[in-house]
Amino acid sequence: MMTTLDDMAVGRSGRRLADLFGWLFGAGAFLLVSEVLYRPLKVFGFSLAGGASADAFGSFAEVLVGALPTAALLGAMWSARALFRGFEGGDVLAVETSRRLSRLGDWLVVSAVLAILIAPTAPGGLSIESNFQGLLADLALGCVGLAIRLLGRVFSSAAAIKAEHDQII
Repeated sequence: MMTTLDDMAVGRSGRRLADLFGWLFGAGAFLLVSEVLYRPLKVFGFSLAGGASADAFGSFAEVLVGALPTAALLGAMWSARALFRGFEGGDVLAVETSRRLSRLGDWLVVSAVLAILIAPTAPGGLSIESNFQGLLADLALGCVGLAIRLLGRVFSSAAAIKAEHDQII
């Protein structure tokens, strides 16, 4: 229950951020399907009709594997949306908040690890400098994910202390 003006401000901010991440998730999912998966899926369908199923399946699988880091980022956006939906209710120091924070950090770390593992095998003539910059960006994303995961653990401890305090009072 929101009782103070600060609680109402957290609720409004949480709702706005949840809506923003909802829109970002929708736009990202649309772009993933329309820009990344549509053409290979169409080529795969036409190749199956023409009888070259092995080559079509290989190229489609390559595109799917290349899209895994993006799919993990979509999972992070969905987790952020759920986190801010929880903030909308005013429950900042709750056990569920710490779980959602940890989940958000996990998705970011998974996305970074997948991008690091998949990027060297990605097709294209990228220069060494752009590969290095991409690696640095992926490492930074992984570090942010780890920091958010640790923040989730801090929130978990704070929620446990708050629950004990509420039981005492």
